[in-house]
Amino acid sequence: MSKWLNVVSYVLFSLTALIIGFGVARGERPWEPLIAARDPLVLDAPSKSFGREASHQTIPITFTLTNHSGRPVRVVGASNYCSRWGCVVAQGLPFEIAAEGAHDVTIELETREPGPFDQSINVFTDCPGRGELTLRITGEITALPAEGEARR
Repeated sequence: MSKWLNVVSYVLFSLTALIIGFGVARGERPWEPLIAARDPLVLDAPSKSFGREASHQTIPITFTLTNHSGRPVRVVGASNYCSRWGCVVAQGLPFEIAAEGAHDVTIELETREPGPFDQSINVFTDCPGRGELTLRITGEITALPAEGEARR
């Protein structure tokens, strides 16, 4: 009996893997409904890098929030932060994300001193189980361009 159970389990597992593999090959993402079922509010990426930028610039960095909760969710605020290397400030708050909708959150980075930059900002929502989201921004701030060089 246990030998047949093992064979049936192996066949079912193989068929499932094959079906998922064909879906991925066609560009589908069959795991997304499973993720959405566990997490009512999903970020497109928990961390973004701005690469290398000169000091004393304002750089917009956009994160996308997708609402899978089945009800509207309000993004009500953020923990803006300043350090020696720069400030991160959330723009356009508060706003509402429709049920099954998405909305961009723009974080403006105001660069200051040259050096490595790695800072998180917390965004607060009224979503049960997901009242706080952490967005991380990384990159390197370089010295101001010399006079006559192109500035962004």
